[in-house]
Amino acid sequence: MSENILAKRGYQKLLLDLKKVIEIGKKKVEEVARYQLVLTYWEVGKRIEEEKLTNNANYSNLILEDLNRDLGLEKTTLRRSIQFFNLYPNKPEISNLTWSHYRHLLAIKDDDLRIQLEEKTKEESWNVVKLGQAIKTTKENNEVILDKSNFLDCFGKFARVVPLLIKFCR
Repeated sequence: MSENILAKRGYQKLLLDLKKVIEIGKKKVEEVARYQLVLTYWEVGKRIEEEKLTNNANYSNLILEDLNRDLGLEKTTLRRSIQFFNLYPNKPEISNLTWSHYRHLLAIKDDDLRIQLEEKTKEESWNVVKLGQAIKTTKENNEVILDKSNFLDCFGKFARVVPLLIKFCR
């Protein structure tokens, strides 16, 4: 009877359209969930930082241990949240960066380099693996540049890294 109401071709188009609508909706929900996780950890870091905990007499560590036990969040996650808030004092805007991206970025001590890699990740929609590779390549490059004990050895290592950097810049 349903064949009489909607021709087979019309039904196929309806089915295809609805699948697209559902797929788009699921992707939007995933994007919002990823952003909300980033925002949650930023808020956690902000709230802990508002308490102005000090490392005096291991007070900060004791509080983090209590929060670990009572919230079920690892102390490393709590520390990263605090670091995240301190490095990004303005609430992060929605973007394609996930908490995993930020965890990688938090490991970069050089502010300029971190900002540069963050912008590149946003612009080129790098996944976490690609960001990790870029960070690793950058660290290897920096180690090579800092190793001045043997110029020829340094130059040879640098020459091997350059093609990798060019690959990531394309």
